[in-house]
Amino acid sequence: EDAFNFLITDQRRYGLGEEQFDSRRLISAIFPFLSSEQKELLESNILQFSWPVYKELGLHGLRWSGFEQYRLLHSIPVELLSLKAKKRLAEWQRKFPDTPISDKPPMGTRGGFVPSPIPNEHAKKMSNKNWLQAMGKYKTGINQAGPFGGGAHQLSGVLLNEIKNDPERFHKLFKEVPGDIHDSYVSAFANGFIESNSPSDWVYEVFRRYAQQDNRHVKRDLSYAVQKLAKHGVPEDIVLTLFSWIYTSEGEDESWWSKGDTNGDIYNSYLNSDRGAAFNTLMRILDEKSISGVSEEKWQLVEFASLDNSFALRLGAIEELTYLIHH
Repeated sequence: EDAFNFLITDQRRYGLGEEQFDSRRLISAIFPFLSSEQKELLESNILQFSWPVYKELGLHGLRWSGFEQYRLLHSIPVELLSLKAKKRLAEWQRKFPDTPISDKPPMGTRGGFVPSPIPNEHAKKMSNKNWLQAMGKYKTGINQAGPFGGGAHQLSGVLLNEIKNDPERFHKLFKEVPGDIHDSYVSAFANGFIESNSPSDWVYEVFRRYAQQDNRHVKRDLSYAVQKLAKHGVPEDIVLTLFSWIYTSEGEDESWWSKGDTNGDIYNSYLNSDRGAAFNTLMRILDEKSISGVSEEKWQLVEFASLDNSFALRLGAIEELTYLIHH
C-alpha cells in the first residue's frame, strides 16, 4: 500500500535509478498484489507517463520518445495488463524491435555530457580518408564509442566546426561521402557550409542529395538551412521540394505537444516539425520574391494550412496572418 501510494502521487517516481531500474523493480514487485482498482490506476498513470524530448538531439530525440514508458510496461507481467496496455506495449515493441530491455541492474549512473568519440584536437589532424572511416564507423546517434562515449550526433558537432574552419577542403570531402551517412552528418555539412559563408550551391548540393532519400529525418534541418539563403533567391527545384513536403499528411512530430505537459506547446511542435519548418521556410522565400510582402502563393499556403487537420500547422498559418493583417 505504501509503495503504491508512493508511485501514484508523483510521476517523477517512475524515473528512479539509471534506466528507471529502481522504479521498474518496485512496480514489478507490487503489481501482482494490488487490487483491481489499484492496478487500473497505476497502469493508467504509466500510460500517461512521458519524459520531455531533448531538443538538442533533434529528430533523434523524437525517434526515442516513448522508450521510458515501454520500460515501465515491460516491468509488469503481461498477463496482468489490460487490453489497452497490451496494445500499447505491442506498439513499443514494434517501434523498438532491436532494443531489448534488461532486467539486470545497470552498471551505475554517470553524470556529465556525452563526449564526441573523436576529440576536437584529434579531429584537426584527420585526413579525408580518416573522416570517411569515422562516419562509416559511427553510424548511430548514441553510444557507438563505448559504454560512455558518444556517436554520430556528438561527432557531427566536431565535423561542423571543422567545416566552418576549412569549407573548401570539406566540400571536396562531401563529394566523396556515401549516400547512407547518418542524418547528423547531413545537417553538419549543410549548416557548416552556411555558417562559413560558402557558396549557396554547396548547401543546395547537400539538399538535393539527401532531401528525397527514404527513411531520412533531415527535412526540418534542411528546410531551416535553406531559409538562411532566402534573400539570395532559392532555386525553383528546391522550392518545389519544400512545397511537396507540406502537401503530405500530418506527421507525429506535429502532435508532440499533445503527449503531456512536459512536451512543449503547439508552437514548438510547429517550429520543430518537418511540415512546419517547410511552411515557415517557404513563407520567408516568398517574402523575398514579392516586393509588397504578399503573393498569391502565400495566400494559397495559408489557405491550405487553415484547412489542415494539424493544430501545429494551423497555428503557423495564424502567425503568418499576423504579418499579413495589413493586406
